[in-house]
Amino acid sequence: MALLHGSWIHPALSPRGSQILAGREGAQGDSFFFLWGETWRTVPYAEPCLTVPSHPLGLSSAELSHTLQGLLQSKAIALPSALETALNAEGQKRRKQSKTAESVQWQERGVGLLSRWKEGSATPIHSATVPDAGDEVCLFPSIVQGLRLDATTATDLLLALPLVADLNKEEGWLGDDLLFWSHVTRWSLDLLVRSKFLPALVSNGDGAHAEWQPLLDSALDQTRFRQMSEQMPSICRCYAIESNPDYLATPLPVPANALLFASLQQLIDRQVRQGIGSPEILDALKGLRDKDISQWLAALETSTGRFSLSEEGCDRLTTALNTWTQPIQATLSQHRSFRTVFELRPPLPPSRSWTVTYGLQATDDFSCWISADAIWKPVAIAFQSRGAP
Repeated sequence: MALLHGSWIHPALSPRGSQILAGREGAQGDSFFFLWGETWRTVPYAEPCLTVPSHPLGLSSAELSHTLQGLLQSKAIALPSALETALNAEGQKRRKQSKTAESVQWQERGVGLLSRWKEGSATPIHSATVPDAGDEVCLFPSIVQGLRLDATTATDLLLALPLVADLNKEEGWLGDDLLFWSHVTRWSLDLLVRSKFLPALVSNGDGAHAEWQPLLDSALDQTRFRQMSEQMPSICRCYAIESNPDYLATPLPVPANALLFASLQQLIDRQVRQGIGSPEILDALKGLRDKDISQWLAALETSTGRFSLSEEGCDRLTTALNTWTQPIQATLSQHRSFRTVFELRPPLPPSRSWTVTYGLQATDDFSCWISADAIWKPVAIAFQSRGAP
């Protein structure tokens, strides 16, 4: 039975930003979800090579299409309509462009896989296989064929996946990475229900971009973010953002926290845009006198979020947004490990006076407390060592 894999890929996380080659299909700057699969088969001896080899266990486009259609017919999963249409088009004619070409595309992409290294060559290991203790393993790139899904199609697919993989059957088809992203997608729904999102402005060389970002301002969400970053399957971080099959190089792993936050942003952004589209909003925007703010608010509703903005207008709008979000700036950081808290301590007999102290408390462990005395003591010592009596 085939095992399906997939992960979000964000060109903006590349060192060169959006000006990259995303696979063999050409330059693409938008984030997307890449879906592929692998199966059990005999792996031939791998000769040493100077280019990125194809994954010997990877499913071809025809095999992946057959696997997904089989899952659909067995009612194991409900596929999004755009993906189902693309699979039907694949069965009719591989190279024929369908109406869903923009949302679903066949693509080849490099991914760093755990491989056995022997006699100067690397052989990929099936993800469900545990390497032997004596095996020499490494991370080695391979080319896999799969489907590139836009944010809307990917969200529908991930929401249709089961929450638990079937470990009792040998014919399991859900990879750990897909299972992980299905839980992240459901978390994004929880954030939406609690209105944990904010509008934002991103400017780059291509102009301005209005987007919706997640707001992780509670201890619960920050703890969940940290735990999910730590539990993210390693394969999610090893996709080639800058793919070049002629250049043999293992993709550098993307930081887990950056990948998770960018993926949450995509999920939140797409679902908010689908929920706020209405003629009433556009009519209300026509009454605004500030053209820059009006364009930004209108872009928050469009599918792309792109709009033209002068450099002066961008600076002014950025300043206004920073002022507006100033009270929660500390919670917008992805690496906030501590928070400032006050503690009310009851009196100790015979005293009747309550005591208020303050210090730092870990966001993921409330029992971890650093008092103000402990925080300031090293500073005082350093100050006294510089000539204080």
